[in-house]
Amino acid sequence: EIRIPKVKPNKNLEEIVKGYKDFIKKAIDHEKASKLYNTIRIKDVSSKDIEDFSLMLGKYQQLENFTNSGFYLSRLINVSKDDEFTIYTNYLDSLIDYLGYKNTKNITINGNAGDWVGDSMESGEITINGNARNEVGYSMNNGTITVNGNAGWNVGYYMKDGTITINGNAGDWVGDSMNNGTIIVNGNAGNFVGYSMNNGTITVNGNAKSLVGDGMKGGTIHFNKDYESLSDNINGGNICYKNKLIVKDGRRV
Repeated sequence: EIRIPKVKPNKNLEEIVKGYKDFIKKAIDHEKASKLYNTIRIKDVSSKDIEDFSLMLGKYQQLENFTNSGFYLSRLINVSKDDEFTIYTNYLDSLIDYLGYKNTKNITINGNAGDWVGDSMESGEITINGNARNEVGYSMNNGTITVNGNAGWNVGYYMKDGTITINGNAGDWVGDSMNNGTIIVNGNAGNFVGYSMNNGTITVNGNAKSLVGDGMKGGTIHFNKDYESLSDNINGGNICYKNKLIVKDGRRV
């Protein structure tokens, strides 16, 4: 049985819930939800209202489109006059995708997050006190994302700038097609670290699996422990192993 935290209702929360019910019925996929994002109009929403609303979402997690709730939460946060926000997901059975979409604020998520945390993020900070699923920081423009647990595949996919820190383990394709910025994995990483990366820096402080740098065109990868194998398809960039340069400008040293 899901335990739903009790929140004292008020007029602002009633308006937020009303808008959410209308949004989530129509948010049938990413394309529709992202278009609806710009139509959400809630006036005078506070950090406390949004925190309380996050504690009410458990009532709706059986809805078909619940995973797209992150678009709605992100819009509330970005239009609020406040700068600091706390979201609770640690009581939910279902994960929420797109938390921190186009983010410009400072958000703490207490619990796990779904896919695409910080998608198209512009600035600010997102801290996840739990795990995140796939594509953390997808196409982010700037800002800082910290995951204090594990992350899935494609961390920093197409990121343009900013910093992502994973304090646990990360899945395959860390830094896939990244154009700039910094990724730090303090645990282990999967296969294809730096796959097709164009620029930026990746540091793995644990172990990594195989085919490091496959399709890599630029940037730098640092390994402070071991990796299973390098790819034979490294076209550019540098790779350092325990502070020793082993690939320079795409060629093994």
